[in-house]
Amino acid sequence: MLLPVTLDIRRSRSLIAALTLAHLLAAAGLLPTDLPLALKAALWLALASSLAVLIRRPPMAGLAFNATGHLSLLRPDGSSIAVGVDPATTVLPWLIVLLVKTADGGKEAHVLPVDALGERGHRQLRL
Repeated sequence: MLLPVTLDIRRSRSLIAALTLAHLLAAAGLLPTDLPLALKAALWLALASSLAVLIRRPPMAGLAFNATGHLSLLRPDGSSIAVGVDPATTVLPWLIVLLVKTADGGKEAHVLPVDALGERGHRQLRL
């Protein structure tokens, strides 16, 4: 990869579809249980709220590698944060689970399917 490079990240339709399917399956799994209807309704509401938060949360705007190879996450508000890549990051041909360490010692996980980066960006990041 020639440095510096910036990779734009888009909202992933495949990730939204997978999250929606997982939430729907969890909601359907409550149907055959013997739980009271009020508890089922509360759990369905929690599942719907969880899905809404996941879908509405803005993804990071991009990734930037500077000339020395250091990585920064670009936030939707225009700010950036320098991070280090965690060795537990998973790279598959169709998906990257990017685990990063922030300067304050925190960790973040970012799920990046191919449609979030595009073919070229996904290929560059896998290298």
